[in-house]
Amino acid sequence: MFNRYLLIPVSFILFLLSGCLDMNHQGSGNDIPTKGEVTMHFDRSDSFVIEQLIHQFELEYPKAKINPVYLSHQELLELLNKGEIKGVFLHRSFTNDDKTVLGKNNIKVRSVMVFKSSAAFICNKQLDIVPSKQQVLNWLAGESTIAAQSLVLYGKGGRFLEEVDSLLRVQGKLLMRKIHSCNSPLAVMDKVKMDPQTLGVIGLNWLADDGDSLSIALRKDIRVIAFSPETNRSGNNSLTTEERPETNGGMVSTKIYPFQSQIADKTYPFIEPVWGYDLQGYSGLVSGFLSFVCSHPGQVLIKKSGLYPALPPHRTIELQ
Repeated sequence: MFNRYLLIPVSFILFLLSGCLDMNHQGSGNDIPTKGEVTMHFDRSDSFVIEQLIHQFELEYPKAKINPVYLSHQELLELLNKGEIKGVFLHRSFTNDDKTVLGKNNIKVRSVMVFKSSAAFICNKQLDIVPSKQQVLNWLAGESTIAAQSLVLYGKGGRFLEEVDSLLRVQGKLLMRKIHSCNSPLAVMDKVKMDPQTLGVIGLNWLADDGDSLSIALRKDIRVIAFSPETNRSGNNSLTTEERPETNGGMVSTKIYPFQSQIADKTYPFIEPVWGYDLQGYSGLVSGFLSFVCSHPGQVLIKKSGLYPALPPHRTIELQ
C-alpha cells in the first residue's frame, strides 16, 4: 500500500520541482533520483526528522545512499558560498545576495519548501514566565522585561538571530543581551537546565518528536516557554502561571507554544520555513530525495515528528 501511493507523487513532484528557480538545469553524474550516493547538508536542529526521512527513503530505494552532514546555519552558508554543497536544507529562502554568489560560481539551483519549524524558547524549570513577543525583543535589546540575564544558542544563532536583528533595527534598537554559543542543541539544553538565569533557543525538532525517546527525555528537564499576545492588564512584565487566562467560561487561553498547531495557525511569533535546495545541476539523487520528502509518505513522516509539513497530508474518507 505504501509503494502504490509513493511512486505517483514522487514522479509528479519531480515535475513540480523542475519549475522552482528554473536555471537551465542540465548536466550528468553517477547518480539518478533513485540510485547512487550523495552527501547532503542539513541544519543540526532538524537532525531527528532528517534521520527518519533518510532511513525511509533508503528503505524504498535500496540502491540509494544519502550521507548526511549536520552543521550550524552559519557553517552551511559558508560552505554554500564556497560551492561545496550539492544539496542542503536551510531555515530560510535564498536572498538576492545568495543567488548572486551562486550565479558567479555558475551553480544551478532548484528549490522547494519542505516543512515549517520554529525557534523554541526554553528555560530552567525554576523560571515560569509567559512573555509577549515584544517583551522578548525588548529583553534582547537590553531591557529588564524578563527575569533572566543571558541567552544561549546553538552555533551563532542561525535564522533566529537574523530575524531578531532585523526586527530590532526596524524599531531603532540593537541586540544588546549577553549571548552564549554552544556547539549543539543538546549543549544548549544542558546549559539551561543548570542555570535558571539563562534562556535558550533551539529548533523545534529537538522537542516535538513524540516518537523519539531522546526528545521525550530532554523535555523532562527543561520548560518550553509559551508566548502571550500581550502583557497582562496589571502592567507586570510577563504572566505567571497563576495569571494565565485559560479556556474557561468563554475565556481563551493566551499561551502560544512553538508547536505544530500554533505554526499552522501562524500565532507563534518565530516560525521558520525550511527550504530544500538541489545544487547538483542535474536530476540526481538530491532531487529524488527532495521529491520523496515532498511526497505524501514524506510529509506524513514530517507531521508525525511534530513539525508542520509544507503540503499537509489530507485524510481520504470513502462514503458507501
